[in-house]
Amino acid sequence: MTYSDKFGLLPTIGKNIRSLRKKNEFTAQELAMLVGVSDRTIASIESGLRGTTIENYAKMADVFGVSIDELIGRTTRREALGLGEPAGSKQNKLRNICKSLTDEQAELVINFVNNLKTYTKEIEMNISKENNNNNNNNNTK
Repeated sequence: MTYSDKFGLLPTIGKNIRSLRKKNEFTAQELAMLVGVSDRTIASIESGLRGTTIENYAKMADVFGVSIDELIGRTTRREALGLGEPAGSKQNKLRNICKSLTDEQAELVINFVNNLKTYTKEIEMNISKENNNNNNNNNTK
């Protein structure tokens, strides 16, 4: 299926997709697999030679953790509003780091995160108890 480019946007969209793909450390083959198209299709999209379905743009946006607007280059409103990084970007960074880990390293990271969550909960509980004790002391004065 051929997609019309009556506004001449395909080259810009293609550059944005390539930039997001590289920023998120995906190969064209990996992105193609995640979207469900061939790597030649990804190459054609990134080159601005063709478009794709809205469903495929949505899949790409989900993979990169951005909105479709951001995928196609409509970021000026987000930047103007000072909203910073798109939702999910920290998760994408973490996912990309984890992609390169060995199984042993991944296990260590999982254990570290679980321990961190437990430790954080304990600290929050201690702070809550301390605040309750302070409130009780203030009420008895």
